Amino acid sequence: MEAPPSTLSIKDVFTESIYPLDYRILLVPLNEEESESWLKLKDIASSHSALFDTSEMDDKLREASIELDHPFVPVVSDFAIAAYNELCRMYVKKDEEDNVYEAQVINVKYSTNSYGYLFSITIEAMEEDVAGVYEATVLCSSDDGKRTLIKFTRSPHAPAGNKFKGMSDLIRDKLVYQLVKEQRKGIKGQLMEAKKRSKRSSKLNRLKNDYKVVKGQY
Repeated sequence: MEAPPSTLSIKDVFTESIYPLDYRILLVPLNEEESESWLKLKDIASSHSALFDTSEMDDKLREASIELDHPFVPVVSDFAIAAYNELCRMYVKKDEEDNVYEAQVINVKYSTNSYGYLFSITIEAMEEDVAGVYEATVLCSSDDGKRTLIKFTRSPHAPAGNKFKGMSDLIRDKLVYQLVKEQRKGIKGQLMEAKKRSKRSSKLNRLKNDYKVVKGQY
């Protein structure tokens, strides 16, 4: 079933998004090619009408999956990644262009609401040389497909896709390495402090001995 016509405004969407009010992530329009894939997506949505008409069904069960080779998948997934990276560049990691990179889409589902279509996207990607799993939510206005990034969060799950298969071991090894590195740094600091104390103690003992020698002369 198609979502009802939307008169979605930035003010409406802002209540949904967890991010700052920014034109780069709110109601971003589709170009001509993206609009064509949007119409194809709406055709598929029409075939899922029985699924969404079941009002007593749990919201999660009313989500419909999309084949990953559908042309609208990169429209929402690439937007989610680009919007998140832009937010990081603007508000968190200043001037860092690609915070999340080498992304691979694992799963895409959607449901409808009063605004339009809500896409739930599972992405595996690299961040600071570590592979991780991310959950993104993009809201598309029902009338023209304008996109809004609702959230983009890292999941605790390990990557399972072909691109990052085996990365979980590398992540574990890197975490262990970082832990050992921190422990080594702490021990090194303690050793340096012990050496300083040892030097001070040796100097004090020499002064005491010198004092005794000098005292014995008078």
